[in-house]
Amino acid sequence: IFVPTVESTRLEALLGMLLPANHHVACVGPLASGKSTMLPHVIKQLQARDLLPAAKSSFTTITLSTMSSVQSTQDALGAALEKRQRGVFGPTLGSRRVIFLDDLGLSRADAAGVK
Repeated sequence: IFVPTVESTRLEALLGMLLPANHHVACVGPLASGKSTMLPHVIKQLQARDLLPAAKSSFTTITLSTMSSVQSTQDALGAALEKRQRGVFGPTLGSRRVIFLDDLGLSRADAAGVK
């Protein structure tokens, strides 16, 4: 059950302007502030209002954790996209993909110190 708040309504309005205009968005906030619950709900609302037509857009959540590695994150991103040519990945032609990287700051560094 999702109970809309003033903040979720604001976020829906803001994303409703930014995402259809192809802007990248980073939603940040303290732990347990509801980002993981709110963003999928807002995306569904935008699709219902045809601001992100469901037939031409898709939504993927990739949840990171302290056990996430660079390789597992790259594999998850690769699974959400298709390879177009060498080193170039993207959504299916004619469509859009919204990727929500949940808990981005919780991934662990690899041997080279890369998160």
